[in-house]
Amino acid sequence: QQGFWNQMRSAPLIHIEVPFEVRVNHLIEGYTLTSQADLVASFEKIKKKLGYNHAKNAIDCVQQGQYAEAAAMGLKYYDKAYNFGFEAHSSPEKHILEVEQFDVSITAERLIGLADGLKY
Repeated sequence: QQGFWNQMRSAPLIHIEVPFEVRVNHLIEGYTLTSQADLVASFEKIKKKLGYNHAKNAIDCVQQGQYAEAAAMGLKYYDKAYNFGFEAHSSPEKHILEVEQFDVSITAERLIGLADGLKY
């Protein structure tokens, strides 16, 4: 197990970057399939990290059906956490792959092309 962990930590790291608005729209699609109570509970779970006022504002937005605003607030929290993790990762080789939309086929092709050029 430790060998796998060490290999994973030293392998090239690829961060897939999607435009903020595209991600907000993607989340809205998911939010409309989830009950408001579940969304509120999700924001309650991250209230400490998000900050009380931001969490309250996000919850108010959910309750008012303003899902884009709530999603944007949640993404700011997650972006901060993911960016910290990316920067703190021990991989000696980090790459950013920018994609313009959520298209699994295009993203997979671009990942394969990037991976083919990596040494690991």
